[in-house]
Amino acid sequence: FVLVLAAGGLASAEENAFIGPHPHVLDAFGAKNAARILERDEWWRLATPMVLHAGVLHLCGNLLMQLRTGVMLELLWGHSAWLAIYIASGVYASLASCVVLPGRLGVGSSGALCGLFGAWFAFTLITWNQTLPLDVRDRNQQVMAIGFCIALIALLSFTPLVDFAAHLGGLAAGGTVAMVLFAGRLQHG
Repeated sequence: FVLVLAAGGLASAEENAFIGPHPHVLDAFGAKNAARILERDEWWRLATPMVLHAGVLHLCGNLLMQLRTGVMLELLWGHSAWLAIYIASGVYASLASCVVLPGRLGVGSSGALCGLFGAWFAFTLITWNQTLPLDVRDRNQQVMAIGFCIALIALLSFTPLVDFAAHLGGLAAGGTVAMVLFAGRLQHG
């Protein structure tokens, strides 16, 4: 983020409400740009948006979610599964955004973070029958919290300057990847 700011400085509030660089600077550093992906074969742009952010506010919001939820899920699933879900969700989020919003630049790790929530929900359903009787109440509260977070993500995804396609694409990808990764843990009641 510092490198991007050093290269382009801060844009005006009219150009970037997130207190960050001008969109053309983000594009130069690898923002999701469907035209450049398709016409110039810059496929790496499906992954680089995860490490770019529109500004200080965007970065701080994603970091807070990452620290609050991401760390706990990494401890629960292990490094490899967490990383597979995170990267696959982030790339698929960019791909979904290219299809649904091809004319819009995209940056941020929120698609990957949404994937973690989708995976968390899928993981909870897969391991449902493994809950000990004393932990059923906690599991049910966790499911309600996950559902609330997913609903909140869905609602916030349709606000201005937010890429709803990336959020929903990441959510779907995370759930799908989790079903594949954790299928071996499924137990029939």
